[in-house]
Amino acid sequence: MQQMPPATLLKTGHFSYYTTAEIELFRRTFYNDGGILRRRSNHKKVGHVARRGGKRGNSGDGYLRFGIKGTRQSKHRVHRVLFAMQHGWCPMIVDHAWDKTLNNHPDNLRASTPSLNSARKQLKERPGFERGVSQHGKQFRFRIVDMAESPGPDGRLPRYTAVFKTLKEANAYSIQWRLNNHPPEAWPTKLVDQYAGRTLNV
Repeated sequence: MQQMPPATLLKTGHFSYYTTAEIELFRRTFYNDGGILRRRSNHKKVGHVARRGGKRGNSGDGYLRFGIKGTRQSKHRVHRVLFAMQHGWCPMIVDHAWDKTLNNHPDNLRASTPSLNSARKQLKERPGFERGVSQHGKQFRFRIVDMAESPGPDGRLPRYTAVFKTLKEANAYSIQWRLNNHPPEAWPTKLVDQYAGRTLNV
């Protein structure tokens, strides 16, 4: 199924990673073999996993990368290119719904944003604390910077803060804030599944 840019992604501009000309170049040069990027000329698999460090200071983040002439970037992540070839557009963040960075099957790739990607990371690293929730003494604070809004007169993005007596209340506020400000149609499928029904249970 083709994914169209959700309203939240269009609003924040997170869908314009590749130009139309670059996507057409990818389509002319490669094809998608069930999540494997292959060259049309010789059918060879494209992409390698960069090791941390090395001559070019690679991050070693576990993503497949490759290079191609005629584009603005010298290196490309395979999963971004596969997403762009299939859907005709590309967000700044293409999320692996099943958390397997080398599995680039179309069903595993989802459009996302930096904020949503960070939220998923926090769910894994800080179980029990929702996005933007932290503990300060005996109180729990919700604080978030809304990347989807325009900067104010001082040039800073809007910040939202609320203080609660319990973690349960802070988590409920965090979930409801995201539902109100970032509709679920912009969320990766797995993130929607993780939050399904939780606003009714907290």
